[in-house]
Amino acid sequence: MKIGNIREYYVNKNIILVIERDVNLSIYDELYNIFNRLLENYAKNIIIHFRNNTKYIISNAIYLIMEVQKVLEFRGGNIIITGLNEYAKWSFKSLEAHKKVKIHDNIQKAIKEIKAS
Repeated sequence: MKIGNIREYYVNKNIILVIERDVNLSIYDELYNIFNRLLENYAKNIIIHFRNNTKYIISNAIYLIMEVQKVLEFRGGNIIITGLNEYAKWSFKSLEAHKKVKIHDNIQKAIKEIKAS
């Protein structure tokens, strides 16, 4: 299902969000609304895959991802991030988000991990 600039896919009740653009303020608002809906529907695991054309992610979005991780962790789940370029990885590290949110190099490893959980 595509809503705006973020595509949603479901794999065994786990959610994959594919973000196809830079995460600016308008994409942040879209992501915020999607997270609210998913959390209200008791999502447990979420993979966020950033496509190659995603160059940057605003810090508010990274903090939002960390807050959603706290809820999912309480439910026994996780957020896993994939597809980050070097600048986006640096952004996650500079905010110390890499200590709280799992980051994988490819989406296949992330899917395998959530299927095993």
